[in-house]
Amino acid sequence: MKKHILKIQIALVIILIALLILPSRRAFADTPQIPPGASAEVIEKKAREDIEERLKETKPIFKSLVEPEEPAEEAPSQTEFYVRTIRLEGNKILPEKDVHSLLSVFEKRKQTLDDLKRLCRQLEAEYQKRGYVAIVYLPPQRLEKQDVKLEAVVSKLGEVHSEGAHYFRDDQTKSYWRIPKGSVLRYDQIRTDTMRMNQNPDRAVRASLRPGKKKGDTDVYLQVKDRSPLHSGLSLDSQGTKLTGKNRPSFNVRNNNFTGHDDIFLGSAAFTQDLGTVYLYHMLPLPKWDLRAATHFSHAQVNPKKGFERIGYDGVSQDYGTEIRRWLFQRDNATLDGYAGFKFNEKRTRAFSAVIARDRLRTPYFGVALQSADSHGIWDLDENWTFGLPFHDDQIALTSRQAGSSFSKFEFQVKRIEKLPWWKTGVMFKIQGQWTRDNLTPQEEFFIGGVDTVRGYPESDYGGDYGLCTNIEYWVPAYFIPKSWKVMNSKDSLRSQTSLVLFLDQGYAHLISPLSGEHVSRSLLGAGFEIQFRINENFDARYGWGFPLGDVSLTEAGRSQQYFKVQSNY
Repeated sequence: MKKHILKIQIALVIILIALLILPSRRAFADTPQIPPGASAEVIEKKAREDIEERLKETKPIFKSLVEPEEPAEEAPSQTEFYVRTIRLEGNKILPEKDVHSLLSVFEKRKQTLDDLKRLCRQLEAEYQKRGYVAIVYLPPQRLEKQDVKLEAVVSKLGEVHSEGAHYFRDDQTKSYWRIPKGSVLRYDQIRTDTMRMNQNPDRAVRASLRPGKKKGDTDVYLQVKDRSPLHSGLSLDSQGTKLTGKNRPSFNVRNNNFTGHDDIFLGSAAFTQDLGTVYLYHMLPLPKWDLRAATHFSHAQVNPKKGFERIGYDGVSQDYGTEIRRWLFQRDNATLDGYAGFKFNEKRTRAFSAVIARDRLRTPYFGVALQSADSHGIWDLDENWTFGLPFHDDQIALTSRQAGSSFSKFEFQVKRIEKLPWWKTGVMFKIQGQWTRDNLTPQEEFFIGGVDTVRGYPESDYGGDYGLCTNIEYWVPAYFIPKSWKVMNSKDSLRSQTSLVLFLDQGYAHLISPLSGEHVSRSLLGAGFEIQFRINENFDARYGWGFPLGDVSLTEAGRSQQYFKVQSNY
């Protein structure tokens, strides 16, 4: 009898457990799936990359940063004398053939002292063409012998001075100077060191060369023009998703000399009713090793309400890491930047008060970035490799899309801005893509759709493991605006501050191992126009209207997409 009662009790316990588990399983099976483009991990990645892209922007330098020594003004001399031969002493750089071709023009004819000084300037220009700072002068001599001697002295570095700074320390500015005292001065080395000083957006440095205290020495004066490194900004855009809110207000604070060591600190945040993102960034230059060390922390939380109230959907994604960057090549019109880093990514999604998805990624990466300018426009290239390290814990079965943490992928971007010779127009061509052989989690996928990829489609409409996106823009001045119109007491007319942009975007993405309900691939095509306003350095706005011409949107219904962005910085 006791055994029979025990069996009944065990059966009741089993039935009770089944009643508790089965509804839960059914609830998870019926959980509405949030579109990947609206997930916390994808929104966090997009917000982080948008800010980092602006932080890494550099502008090629088209004008010289070096002011050579100016010869002292002297009274003109009209006394003529006959010159039979001219010899240049102290020359160890210019080829004898080039020297002879210059000197022979002034030989066997009458000259004045001004003519010989002009020859000295021509010889100095030849040294400058080869990158050297040199002085060619006429030493005291008896000219009635008709044999003229010129002397060339290649300048060596004397002292380095810094003047004019108000917000940046002189010793920090001079820490970028790499030419040792007493070494031969080269223009390319002076420009390279000065370009490093000009990487800070709130400081402009120009090198002025002046005679030193010792014969043959040249002192360098670093003339600094700076402004307050503390800035703040506000922006409003419509580049969000329908699920988390289209309109996104955000604000940021930035200090470009945070601890007095030329280090940059940036904090940015954006909040809506269903979304919050926070981004922190710090970059410290290390001039002694010609390195820049950066760290970042990014956080995003998504709590969509529409259609998800009953399940209590809550997505959180965090990304933090460090990066080292170094200039591999620097010239007036071209720079090559190498970088390597390591990132940690943690993503967790809850529904029905339980974790339904969890990703833990550890990703080292490395790459190069090239920017080059010519008389017609600018080239901008970037390519990098990213690797996911194997990571195992007790929640590995919850990895998004059954992707795992081990992968490798290659990303690239090529951009060309070309000034056209007619009507002050221009064209921009950009191609970006990603390639991999692995099944990726959403935060590592290649997304298409939205302002930065294919306009005319919702933001992050579709994500694939690999893909390609092409953008073509044609810029036209706003001739329809009267020349007399001005805004905000600006010196320039509204027409010159406005551009009309016609665009055509195309994107393709493909999933290697699609899950049930996922599309294997999508091909998007969009066209439209955009109006850009840049009233001054601190205020700009844009409005665009795109029309989808390719596959139907997966995340929103509609025949077009309009977008805007307004931002102001102080």
